[in-house]
Amino acid sequence: MELSSLEKRIMEDIRDHGIWAGETAMAKRLNISRETLSYKLDKLEQERVITGFNLRINPMKLGFREIAYVFFKLKKQVNVDKVYSYILAHNHVQSAILATGEYDFVSKVLFHDSRDLHSFMVDVQNRLKNYVEDMHVTIATQVYKLHSICLSAGDAEYFRPCEKDMKLLSILFDNPRASIKEVAKQARMHRNTVSRRLNQLYGRRVILKLAAKVNKEYYNQLGMGFWAIVQFDAETGFVDELAGKLSEMKEVHELYAVTGPHDLIAIIRVDDARSYSNFGKQIFGMPHMGRMLTSVVFQSEEKPLSPRQLTS
Repeated sequence: MELSSLEKRIMEDIRDHGIWAGETAMAKRLNISRETLSYKLDKLEQERVITGFNLRINPMKLGFREIAYVFFKLKKQVNVDKVYSYILAHNHVQSAILATGEYDFVSKVLFHDSRDLHSFMVDVQNRLKNYVEDMHVTIATQVYKLHSICLSAGDAEYFRPCEKDMKLLSILFDNPRASIKEVAKQARMHRNTVSRRLNQLYGRRVILKLAAKVNKEYYNQLGMGFWAIVQFDAETGFVDELAGKLSEMKEVHELYAVTGPHDLIAIIRVDDARSYSNFGKQIFGMPHMGRMLTSVVFQSEEKPLSPRQLTS
């Protein structure tokens, strides 16, 4: 199926803002009627351009104070799929990425504290000692962009959810497209209570957005056929300024200031290799930009953060 210009705009809007049960705001941003939007969304689901939806939860708001990228270098002639599957199945791992470069794959890992990180590293070293030659950890010191949404320092502050909040998050995690009426019925709460609490969870950036799961066959049409993990160096004293400029770019899906030999790490999504080359030329000209280290992604899997992980 060849996507129309309107359908591409709808998918881009979902990427940038997400979608909620009520589509009035989205229709207004796109300058189309709500009826047209509903028709197009139904078509995109029927044609399997959109294969489902994920609730994007801000991990820092719910107590995951540590976000780390763990790089793995494998020994020669090992079963890559076995290691990949084990890492992805680990409770703390949110994503696993096979990529080019010095290290064979990279995982984004969430932790409540440094003890969790230590336990994870010990567990992996013990279980995969016959497979992994080397591991390198870089820890996020600041999150500038997550799931294509720019974040401020306040978005990292812990929010203590009550029992009702956790119930709503769990219901929406299982059924992201549930209406307020459906959520209220399942939660056994008044609709006004549900609406007020969900607005609070969105307003405080506990819920970042409701994201569409996109059929990979349409990645190229939607400008996301080529992914890369890019590590940046900035001139001393200009990390925050450089990160602010990178965050504004639509190609930058996630961006973190990190520990280790580099200042920033980002997930970049563009059309193809030529588009990435153009992207690279563009950012090379940015003031205070230093070196760039690119690892091209050729396989990536992600597990959306579940509210149930908070009690695990």
